[in-house]
Amino acid sequence: MRKVAVIGNINFDVNAKGVLSKNTEENRINEIRLTLGGTAANTAVSLANLGLSVDIYGSIGDDDFGNILIDKLEKRNINTQYIKLSKDAKTGFCFINVEDNGQRHLFTYRGSNENYLPDLKEKYDYIHMAGLNTKQVSHILNQKRSFKRSSYNPGGIVTFEESKKILQISKEIDIIIFNEIEYNHILKDGMPLSEIIIKTLGKNGSEANNIHAKPYKVRVIDTTGAGDAFNAGFIYSYLNGNDLPKCLRFGNKVGSFICGHQGANLIFNLSEIKKI
Repeated sequence: MRKVAVIGNINFDVNAKGVLSKNTEENRINEIRLTLGGTAANTAVSLANLGLSVDIYGSIGDDDFGNILIDKLEKRNINTQYIKLSKDAKTGFCFINVEDNGQRHLFTYRGSNENYLPDLKEKYDYIHMAGLNTKQVSHILNQKRSFKRSSYNPGGIVTFEESKKILQISKEIDIIIFNEIEYNHILKDGMPLSEIIIKTLGKNGSEANNIHAKPYKVRVIDTTGAGDAFNAGFIYSYLNGNDLPKCLRFGNKVGSFICGHQGANLIFNLSEIKKI
């Protein structure tokens, strides 16, 4: 079995469905869920659901919230032994407001995710870096003897704050992944130099290296984690030797499945995805 590591953000997510009121100071929340989150954790869960053996690297606070996240990851059959418990920083949080149309607004406290510098403890066929800043990614890329192939999904905060630095390191990364807004932003500074450059397009599917893959129709409940699920689907298909169009389509399938349900960390299996 191929050995995969996912490296990056592990958060405690607070998902809320709210309604704006006439009172400008206070608004009502109709539903709330407290869940495992973070781009690395979300992708790791979906990869494990698809049947891969996954190690996760990240940092959480040595606090009650961190202990809860460890427990949730282990229940999803993810190896957590390389997660760092920080005594100097708190567990990361993401506050998510989900609108009636499924779109969401995120407010992220990176906490112990911010300055974590991961050292790979084993050799991997593939690593996926999620939500890490360029200093963290550069630290990992200096360990190239520990992995064969890599992908990087910087996320919105890092893309907007460090676009030029992302371009500089992109030539050392096999696959780089942006959403449409992030992609358009980074183009202002230049084109990434990775072998495969992916742009996810939400309801319009996805693109990579001038290849477009159509979306799968789904009644959207919650788009939280859809991009992370796409990443997992693409990686799974890529590791199975499929061509780029097929990898994009399978990524779209997994992303659309997540959109049709509430929350970013669903329990599903490969046969459910194949039925889409």
